[in-house]
Amino acid sequence: DIEIDMHLTDAFVDIIREGFDLAIRIGELEDSSLVARKLANEVRVICAAPNYLEHAGTPNSLADLEAHNCLLAGAQDMWRLDGPDGSHDVRVKGNIRSNSAEFVRTALVQGLGLALRATWDISSELESGALQVVLPEYHGSSKNAIHAVYPCREFMPAKVNAFIEFFADIFENDKAWQK
Repeated sequence: DIEIDMHLTDAFVDIIREGFDLAIRIGELEDSSLVARKLANEVRVICAAPNYLEHAGTPNSLADLEAHNCLLAGAQDMWRLDGPDGSHDVRVKGNIRSNSAEFVRTALVQGLGLALRATWDISSELESGALQVVLPEYHGSSKNAIHAVYPCREFMPAKVNAFIEFFADIFENDKAWQK
């Protein structure tokens, strides 16, 4: 019994000014006046298509990323990574940058470079071998997650709460989100 008017964008949207009831935000949340409910963890891995690795080589260290074409989503020229020796901010560069995560994903699968991608987004490509994880000891920051954010808990309409609970159930019961 919920009516959905969904706007899909990789851009940051001011949900209060734009009049949205809630947003689903993926990544590391910045401090804000919004209320956030964590729906699921998000694991990101560095990956590439086998044909890219054949001609560019496989990086063996974070320093090797400097010599690779890193595909960038939005303003993401710094990859926050966690590894066996702690957290790292790695500046990366490449010849493809887009505000569309889907475009970057397509370029990745086509073998145009390396990318830092969420496992839920590329799980089928990892399983089929269309993409391979490189530097498996490193992954995106553990602060990354999928959150529902909304303006205020005090006056939250029941329909918004029902929608959040619906999403929470999906993430909790779908094993793809836990990989």
